[in-house]
Amino acid sequence: MVFTARINSDTRAKVYYLRNVKGFSTRKVAELCDVSRESVIRISRENRHTQAMRLSSQSNHRGRPRKLTSRQIRLLVRSLKSLRKEQGNFTAKRIMEEAGIRESEISVRSVTRYLNEHGYFYLQARKKGLMRNDDLQKRVDFAKYCRNNYPANFWTDHVSFYLDGTGFAYKTNPLDQAKAPKGRTWRKKSEGLKLGCTGKGRKEGTGGRVLKLMVAISYDKGVVVCEPYEKMCGTYFSDFIDRKIERMFEIADKGVGRIWIQDGDPSQNCKKAMEAMSRVCCQLLKIPPRSPDLNPIENLFNVVSQTLKKDAINQNITKETYEEFQERVIQTMKSIPLEYINKLIASMYKRVNLVIASKGNRIKY
Repeated sequence: MVFTARINSDTRAKVYYLRNVKGFSTRKVAELCDVSRESVIRISRENRHTQAMRLSSQSNHRGRPRKLTSRQIRLLVRSLKSLRKEQGNFTAKRIMEEAGIRESEISVRSVTRYLNEHGYFYLQARKKGLMRNDDLQKRVDFAKYCRNNYPANFWTDHVSFYLDGTGFAYKTNPLDQAKAPKGRTWRKKSEGLKLGCTGKGRKEGTGGRVLKLMVAISYDKGVVVCEPYEKMCGTYFSDFIDRKIERMFEIADKGVGRIWIQDGDPSQNCKKAMEAMSRVCCQLLKIPPRSPDLNPIENLFNVVSQTLKKDAINQNITKETYEEFQERVIQTMKSIPLEYINKLIASMYKRVNLVIASKGNRIKY
């Protein structure tokens, strides 16, 4: 009788055990394992190392056993999705904490490898706001108009204030969020613009509640208004103009021009907003789309954001209510030195010329 089928690893192990360990005869082993006597002799003569190598090569799970169970892996993926909705930016170590896996048992590197196997990678967050050719032309046209019609001191002595809305993400644990690396998110390569994967825009990537503020700065006056709001719309902004803008012009005290600058947000440039502006007899200078580098107040927001993170680390703020966070943000905004705000506003003349020189491309500001 000729045996041509390949003997599997289980049968080989049984043959080796019965012949070499139990001491059964070759004929008896051949009958019990349903193989030829020649196969029994050949397998029984293999040394332990050869047998182990053969069993390892035929096994589906090579190398060391997995440290994480299938349940733990499911917990990791579940925790990752949960953290994306709540925090946006977090590390693999933070995922382990959420899943209840201790670093003393499983290394961060192992967890990262398992997440990669399931398609999740620590990738750069997608950012919006890419400019087109017509955006470049609008920026150049705006800069040339300003250079040809306004003197160098226009931005400091004639513009009453620079206005914009901003948002700061509220976290119950500011220290944890401040230490998390920015600009990268745990996501699949196909999830570029989904919730939890973006790093700019309407703050989809931050998760949680957002403190929204309407802020205005003026040369030699600093922050002239810092008001929280819930939703930016034409109704709110027209009401804001009726309530605040007259007093803002008085504080700025820049003469009879009553000129102010803001971006092209549709809610701030709708029909209701324009009607409110006409009631207070002011002149709006609107910057081109996708041009945060032409509004110095954007730099102020960045400084405030960095200051909040440093304070969370230096003061070890591990727990904070939304009301406490709001007060801390407003106080930080108002405490920015006047000299720094003046420096930002005074750079506008240089910014305009740099936009022209770069043919509309974004500048270093």
